[in-house]
Amino acid sequence: MPINVSAKPLPRAGSAASTSADGKPDYLHITLKCILQLLLIQTLGELFGANVEGSGSSPTMESQAASDDLYCHLSAHHLFVLLDCLDQSRAFAHRFNMNRRVRRRLVEMGVMPTMPSLLKQETGSVLVELHILQRMHLDAMGVAYSTKRKSGGVLSAIIAEREAVADEVDDRLAMLMRTVFVQYGSGRMDNSSSEDNADAAGDSVKYKRTVQPVSSKTTSDLSSTDAKRGLVVTSSWRGSLLAILGHIAELSKSKDAVKPFRTTVSRHWPELIDTLGVAAAVRDFDAVGGVQRVLAIAGTELELSTFEYSIDK
Repeated sequence: MPINVSAKPLPRAGSAASTSADGKPDYLHITLKCILQLLLIQTLGELFGANVEGSGSSPTMESQAASDDLYCHLSAHHLFVLLDCLDQSRAFAHRFNMNRRVRRRLVEMGVMPTMPSLLKQETGSVLVELHILQRMHLDAMGVAYSTKRKSGGVLSAIIAEREAVADEVDDRLAMLMRTVFVQYGSGRMDNSSSEDNADAAGDSVKYKRTVQPVSSKTTSDLSSTDAKRGLVVTSSWRGSLLAILGHIAELSKSKDAVKPFRTTVSRHWPELIDTLGVAAAVRDFDAVGGVQRVLAIAGTELELSTFEYSIDK
């Protein structure tokens, strides 16, 4: 039997068509919109070769070539449009995830059966953003690993176009990297009470901390719950963190990227040190190794620059 697919768009949230008979928002409608949003993010990740799913499988040569062709045919303007859309998705998901009061209210009203979360949407958006920005960042410096199969004329045009927006790419990437470092470490903080009164305005979330008496009988249970929640948050941001560490290490492999490597490490040095402690505490050995490798390369670069300076003098 053929399926009758209507061309009528989905009703907007809050409209009469999107509410159930008792006047409450339609759970299925809200869930469907969240699923579609996540599918769009994952589709963009597949088109650009970013592993949003975290499956760990390497892309095939055909899929990698297809993602490179798509990337190379998009101008910086069009890439920034996609990046803005991804960042809006990330910012919305972040505000929602931090507002536990609203999330609990959705459960109390019967809109959601369990505490809703948009953590996959938040981390997925960041991962795709990182993948695109890191490509643009390397292309602007001539370390065009994503365009190396292109001919000389095409390659030169891509590099020149990326160089024109290098400053904006650098600023966006630095801000996104700082976000990942902070969110990866946030899983180690006890945010069970501070998130209840989160008042998000844009990307700046102000916390109003509340102190609630807790009996000694339930203290251990709460601690265990908070610890599990923290591990979930930390592991969810692990893919983005490893992508950042891999990108920083990639910069050190080219003589054309020595200065950007030093600038990046210097800019994020406090976050790298904090991340090393967090990764060690949760026994994330891949992250520990990644940070240690970056710090070791940075130490070697510092020694070399000091040695060159003494010779010049």
